[in-house]
Amino acid sequence: MAVGAPTPNIDRLARRGLLLTSCYSEPSCTPSRASLLTGRLPMRHGLLRPPMYGEPGGLAGEITLAQLLSDAGYVTQAVGKWHMGENVESQPQHVGFDDFYGFLSVSDMYTEWRDPYFFPEIVYSEERTRWVQNLPFNKCFVHATRGAELETVEEVTIPVLSELDDRWATYSLEFIRRMGARYARTGMSDACWGTRLTCR
Repeated sequence: MAVGAPTPNIDRLARRGLLLTSCYSEPSCTPSRASLLTGRLPMRHGLLRPPMYGEPGGLAGEITLAQLLSDAGYVTQAVGKWHMGENVESQPQHVGFDDFYGFLSVSDMYTEWRDPYFFPEIVYSEERTRWVQNLPFNKCFVHATRGAELETVEEVTIPVLSELDDRWATYSLEFIRRMGARYARTGMSDACWGTRLTCR
């Protein structure tokens, strides 16, 4: 119970693959995510902490696992929180992913100026709320395909956040089915049609 629900399917996949037990990164999400995608230490890829409020920097110029898989003929997808750079060159559709469905920042950035329970000091301050509203980060749930511009799905509000896990799971399953059907028509085996990478 201390570590959550059983995950027998993921455990089975792990036992059949390469199990990596050490990753040297920083104790926060962005450096760890970038290290997993690039195979490089944070000092090398440059994401030493989570980027805040649309500030520059990110994965631009990095070779990612998604790009390597794509170059090898796999279909790649990222679903969920990105938070590895909002600048165009660092967005998922420009660093190796064929499909992205999620948001670019971290969920707190969408809620801290709307949620009076957790952030009363911001919500009840007109000046602070206005300051956050005017920050240049993308406040929307988005979709993108390889090389294309982001498409806005909808603004991330607290009610939207409450549904995102279900939406992302549904989209992921539909994407896998679409890719499976597409490659079944071309006669490719299941082993050839691709992979899905989820960044959560």
